[in-house]
Amino acid sequence: QMMKTWTTMPELPLDQRLAFCRKLNLGICITQVMSSFLAITRWLHFGNINGFRYLGYSVTCSFLQAELVILIAPYVPLFKTNVIGVMLITFSTMIA
Repeated sequence: QMMKTWTTMPELPLDQRLAFCRKLNLGICITQVMSSFLAITRWLHFGNINGFRYLGYSVTCSFLQAELVILIAPYVPLFKTNVIGVMLITFSTMIA
């Protein structure tokens, strides 16, 4: 239900945008803990390369960058396009 409200962020006051980011941060932290556990145990490594650590970074950093756009949502033109664009650019930069 929380993810349904991201498109209305430009109309919401700052306290509701901060509450959204707090809930999103909780999900990001849980995801990072799970990916770190898999990276430490090296269950998904190929040779001597443990790519799961970098995959975890790319997923979590994308959401963190999107949070920065969400926090300044009332002042961002084309809000939905910018959020999706920031996430895609960050993800592709971290993967490359």
